[in-house]
Amino acid sequence: MLFYHIPSHFASFFDLTNGPRRAIIEGKEAIGLEIQTITRGCVALVVHKAVEAPEAAAALVRSALTLSGLSSWPRMELELFPSGGDTLILARPAEDIEVSIAGWALPFFQK
Repeated sequence: MLFYHIPSHFASFFDLTNGPRRAIIEGKEAIGLEIQTITRGCVALVVHKAVEAPEAAAALVRSALTLSGLSSWPRMELELFPSGGDTLILARPAEDIEVSIAGWALPFFQK
């Protein structure tokens, strides 16, 4: 479970007119991030550490959505851009997967 801590010097997190919002997400380790853009259709985060795993990036996006009062997406598309010790994460919701099976293929799936 993640715990959210917004120190007083990060008070601009809640002010959308003062540039990027800042937050520290505390879990196993504290992670500083800047929310550049966040809407129901896209998220842009700058994380002040290297993020390589898509699962970790998705967790940060879900946390940022929750912090901003938005519901998280069940599926998302992610792009990670490492730069020095920081990582830019771009995310957007992904469409649901739709699987259709041709009638001729049904016998292969039956036991």
